[in-house]
Amino acid sequence: MGGKNGWQGMVLLSFLLMPISFMVLFTSEVDAIGAPAITIVLDSTSETVDVSPGASGIVEFTGVVTAEAPAMPPGQVLVVTLQAEAGGWPVSAPPSMEFTNEITEHNFTVSIQIPSETSTRTQGQLTVSGRWSYSPGTMGGTIDPTTAIINIQQYFQYSISPSSSLDTVELGDVVDINYETINRGNGADIIVMEILNKEDLEDHGIIAREKVDEIVIPEKQTRSYPVVIMLSSSTTIGRFEIEVHIYSKQAKMSGEEFNYEITSSFIEVVEKRDDIGPGTGMVDDPDEGPSSSDDDPIYPGTTDHSEDTSGDDNSILIIIVFSILIIIGVLAFLAYFLKGKRS
Repeated sequence: MGGKNGWQGMVLLSFLLMPISFMVLFTSEVDAIGAPAITIVLDSTSETVDVSPGASGIVEFTGVVTAEAPAMPPGQVLVVTLQAEAGGWPVSAPPSMEFTNEITEHNFTVSIQIPSETSTRTQGQLTVSGRWSYSPGTMGGTIDPTTAIINIQQYFQYSISPSSSLDTVELGDVVDINYETINRGNGADIIVMEILNKEDLEDHGIIAREKVDEIVIPEKQTRSYPVVIMLSSSTTIGRFEIEVHIYSKQAKMSGEEFNYEITSSFIEVVEKRDDIGPGTGMVDDPDEGPSSSDDDPIYPGTTDHSEDTSGDDNSILIIIVFSILIIIGVLAFLAYFLKGKRS
């Protein structure tokens, strides 16, 4: 009876140990398969991204992963996980991929978010690498990386405003009027200015010219763009508008889209200060005589009688007293002389 129970126990123990034996055998066979040959290939080695205000700033790279593994037993798969890095910029990597004896390729897409207004001086690099493993199984390893360049597209944006909205210019003067020009783009730009109403100004004797053909402005910086104004002695007196616009020569030459930015300023043409009557700030009219004001009765060319005359009054008083004494003396002499004759 005891022998029979012992035989039954051995049979039961064998059934219990059999799955464990198969598992160990299967695992050892999986590990013994060997490493797969895996390659990551990007469809493009460089992409350009638009980072202008309002743009998404997202650039995508596509590619394919090819994996060839030794014959895998039924139920086993090769798992590939890709890793992407782009110098700290946010990257969305694709999900894990599974390969079998029949499935040896997978396409993938990697998206990178580039911050808005990133400078063109910044060049990014995308690196895609990965890891592989068998499932089930314990073998695994790394996949050689591949790289691509991320180019930042230049956008052209600028603004202009006069340094002064109104400048006073005298007849015969030559002056510069400056316009503050700001490069708001993400790269150095060549800015050209054009005066829009040159002919209208010339009709009034005002010559307006751009002082330089163009100016180079680094990104996010400001430069003064000068316009020279030349007046003659016969220029019309009054207020005149100077209309200008600017555009990006660099954008125009490269065929990129660009805008004209328009602004204007004013000049007040006045007489020369040498021609203005003293003390009045008004121009003398030869037909009406010297200019005057109710508060100032002193006109050019007249004597100012409001000056202190106390010294002159004293001199006159002395002369009068001296004359009276002379007269008294003369009268006294005549009286003495006539008295002598009578006696």
